[in-house]
Formats: sequence, structure tokens, C-alpha cells
Amino acid sequence: MKKILALALLIFSVTISDGQVANWKLTGPIKFPIDKSGQVNGMGRVCQIVFHPTDPNKMYAASASGGVFISTNAGKNWTVTGTDGLPLMQCASLCIDYSNDKIIYLGSGDANNYTNSFGIWKSINGGVTWNQSNSGIGNRLAVNILMDPTNNQTIIAATNDGIWKSTDAGATWTVKKSGGDFKQMIFNAGNSNIIYAITSSQFYRSTDKGNTWTTISLPASNSGGGRIGVTKADANRVYITFVGDYGNNASTPVYKSTDGGLTFTTVKPANTYNINGYDQGSYGQGDYGYGMTVDPNNANIVWICAHCVFKSTNGGVTWAKQTDWAVEMHTDMHQMIFSPYDATKLFNANDGGIWVNTDGLVGVTWIPSCDGLSCTEFYESGQSPIKKDRIGGGTQDNGELYYDASTWYTNIPGDWAQQVMFDYQHTDWIYYPNDPREASKKGSRRTGLTSNHQELMFPFTVDGGHPINMEFTPLQNNVAFVADNDIYRTKLLYTFC
Repeated sequence: MKKILALALLIFSVTISDGQVANWKLTGPIKFPIDKSGQVNGMGRVCQIVFHPTDPNKMYAASASGGVFISTNAGKNWTVTGTDGLPLMQCASLCIDYSNDKIIYLGSGDANNYTNSFGIWKSINGGVTWNQSNSGIGNRLAVNILMDPTNNQTIIAATNDGIWKSTDAGATWTVKKSGGDFKQMIFNAGNSNIIYAITSSQFYRSTDKGNTWTTISLPASNSGGGRIGVTKADANRVYITFVGDYGNNASTPVYKSTDGGLTFTTVKPANTYNINGYDQGSYGQGDYGYGMTVDPNNANIVWICAHCVFKSTNGGVTWAKQTDWAVEMHTDMHQMIFSPYDATKLFNANDGGIWVNTDGLVGVTWIPSCDGLSCTEFYESGQSPIKKDRIGGGTQDNGELYYDASTWYTNIPGDWAQQVMFDYQHTDWIYYPNDPREASKKGSRRTGLTSNHQELMFPFTVDGGHPINMEFTPLQNNVAFVADNDIYRTKLLYTFC
């Protein structure tokens, strides 16, 4: 994972210098890319999924750079809302008015990298247009926005700087818990007067819908970002976990309450068994990716995700790894959530989009549920100058994407931030001038989707840390230029001099 400003192959209409308007059409990816990389691939980063208050088929997704998306068929397909017109389009959290689903609240910012954007926004037409709704709360990052289920004018927001409340449908906000880097906030499963909230180290409980908060004592000190799990199977059962510190043998403790969050006992001590890691014996990425949920029909079945999915069937005491980080489902997981309408449907939001479990909650088999979720974060992109439907681009945690004859493919796995270029002679030759992976570190080129990389043998070493300028000319299509501190020219496209 790298923190970036996303590029896009499509965006919206722009005004050009002569006053005319250029019309842009979505190129994609729209459908989930076909994988040619050999490692599980993805679409784009989704931070949070929420469900419609009454319609079992309607779902909402907040993406890190692509805006807000809505599904009307339980996540099979998605369409973007009017968030393309917002600054940055970083989306962290959502809240849907249960009395009128045209009213949507959006917390902007990056919930995973934990950075501010432009505060809370509100739409009154189903996401077509948006207006800021952040008087008082400012530009704080809201990681969760909850609506009082008995009064749609009352909204509570947990932020990276305290807990805030509005009693006038988001027009104004007042602080109810000053300070605190909050990571999650959730209602008690059976009593909406009771709300739980958690920071990097502390757990809080409110019994008056967020007006006042009590710090709850925990069995040990904690760090690294907390998560909460509740279940309708037992409203008094509350689980919490923290990322912790793997390097100091203090990773991912799990605590359990059986009295509605008043007291907790340790069920999994903080130790080297790391539920946040690439496996249970390795480092992870800390608070960037971590999520927790509890089976709505069985209070003893608890799920935690980060790079892999872990499952406990005995109330959090022991854990089994259900997925491998590069195989069954996209890594960098941010949320696991059950459909409130179907307890057999478990969803996972991650850097590749949205996945759904398909093995009856065993937790091993998952499939992407991403078509239409056009939120891919591009670092770089390039288009063939002689074939308009030939495009390549490097993305955040979704590899190199390659567009060929109206179909998108994942060409290279992982995080791929290299420049991608095409020449005027060969539609299938793809150049990577910044590629530092080859033995000589001289840039590379490949043919099509699956061929090996060939070294370009630049007369300097590529370190990947700064861009290498490479250009082609239509006047002599077998000539290329490359520049680092000096400019070099070649006719062979292999050796520069």
C-alpha cells in the first residue's frame, strides 16, 4: 500500500482552452478485470459498505478515490453517484436516512490512511448532488456516521478528533467527546440508546445516544487501532480487538464482554500470534487494514480480517486462518460485514473492492462483487499512439492494468507505480522506463500480456525513486529518446548511447 493521489482514465467533462467542452466517457475498468498476473487481482479500494435501512437489495459503498457507489441487486453491480464533482472524491463513511433514502450523509477523507478531506457532506437527491454539512465539525475525518433510529434529525459522528453530534439533520454539529483518534463506533445490537466507540487505545460507552461517554477499563494497555464486534444473537456480548505491536510481542489482543460492554475479560492475549499479519507469524500494515464482525446468529463465531481472514468458533479464544493473503481474496482488508437481511451473506471490503463469501460461512471461498465499481487508483497510465484501445496503467495495490479491445486485464500483480509507455511502431510493445526490478536495473519492455520483461539497457541505473523521461517520435518510428541527467538516443530500442 502506498499513499497516492489517484489518476483516472475517465473523469467528467472538462473545459478546454478555446472554451469548448470535451466529452469524456467511462473507459473503466467497469467489469472486473481478467487476471493474467498469477496473483489474486482487484478493482479498487473500498473503505466501507452500508446497507439500505429497509431494502435488502440496496447497498452503498464508500471508495477511497472513486466516490460513492450504489447497488440495487445486493452488490452484483454498482453505479457511481454524483461524487465525481466533489473535491478529491475521498470517501470514508456513509449514513442513509431510514425515512428517506434520497438523504445520504458522507464522511470525506481517507479512512485507511487516516487523513482529513472536506468534512461531512449531504445529498438530498440520492447522491446526484452534494453540499457540505460540516458547520462546527469542520474538516474532521468521520470514520462512522450513525443516525438515531427513532429520530432522523439526530446524527452522531466518530472522528479522528472526538465524537460529534447533530440534532438538526447535519446543519450544525457540537462536540460530545472532546479529543480521541476514533477508529469505529457502533450501536449496541439490541438497544440504540447504547453506543460503543473505540480509539487506538481506549474503549468508550454511551447510554444516552452519544451525549455523554464513559471510559471503560480494559484488562491491559493497548495500541495500534481498535475494532468492535456486536451481535443480535446476544446483545450483551461485545468483542473488541486492537492492532497492537507485533515487534514487541503485543499484537492483536481480543477482549470479550458479556454484560453489554461494562467489563471485559481477555480471551486472546496480546502476543506474537498476529491476526493483523500476512500470516500469524509476520508483520502486517497496522491500522491501515483491520476489521472485525460477529455472526448475527451465533455469538461465539467471531471474524477478524487484515491481510487474511481469521475465524474463531469459541468466542475468540482460538483462531484459524481461512485465507492466504495472495490467493483467495484481495489483501488489505478494511471491513467485514453481514447483510442485516441475510445472515448467510458475509461481505469483505478491501483494496481490491468488495468480495462475498460463497462457502456457507466456512470462510475459505470468496468471489469479487465489483462490476461497475470503477474506483481504481491509477499512479500512471499510457496509451498507444497508433491503437486507441491499447492502454496500460499502474495502480495502487491492483497491479498493472492493460486495456485491449474493450477488455481490461491485470497484467502485473501487487502495487505497481511504474510509468507505462507505447511506441509508434508496435502496438503490443509496452515500455517501463522506471522499472528497477531487472538484474541490471536499466528499464524494461515486454510484449503483450504475459511475456517476460526484456532489459532496455539504459546507460544509467534506474532506482525507481524518480521518473525517467522517455519519448518516441512518429517522424522516425524506430527511434527513441531517454533522459536522466543527460539525453540519449537509440534506433534499436535496446541499447542507448
